[in-house]
Amino acid sequence: MKMTRIQPIVVLILLLTVPFAQAQHQGHPSTYQTETDQSFKALSAQDISGYLNGRGMGLAKAAELNGYPGPMHVLEAEKELRLTADQKVKIQRTYDTMHRQAVALGQQIVTRETALNQLFASQQATPQAVQTTLDSLGRLQGQLRLAHLAAHLKTKQILSGEQVQQYNQLRGYTK
Repeated sequence: MKMTRIQPIVVLILLLTVPFAQAQHQGHPSTYQTETDQSFKALSAQDISGYLNGRGMGLAKAAELNGYPGPMHVLEAEKELRLTADQKVKIQRTYDTMHRQAVALGQQIVTRETALNQLFASQQATPQAVQTTLDSLGRLQGQLRLAHLAAHLKTKQILSGEQVQQYNQLRGYTK
């Protein structure tokens, strides 16, 4: 029996997909399975670093993608945006204020996430204890997001309309 050119490809595809399909039906492995050995399970190392270093982590995306530039990115593009000395000082101050707030809030968030993790790790989680911790976390998350969004609001006020337009072009937001 002669094989056409397509038959070997079909055989190869079957050989590659059958073991995968079988593995999919052997239980329901969690996407978290690689994280079970971590002592701290509530946040990834990247999340912790982001919080402790005051990074934006997408918290101001609503502002960024709707024409409200971020101070850090404006400072990075100061030459292209032709910032005046006064603008640079004001935007640097805006960034510094936001960064200080973000780091302080980030530290508090990591502390609360650690407490939440410990409640479950010690088998001491109760609905009331979890609710109290989550209320605190929610408040802190809101304050952190506000710090980032407020910096975008202030930055837009410092820039001219042309600079905002140029910023959006530099960031690839305009078509």
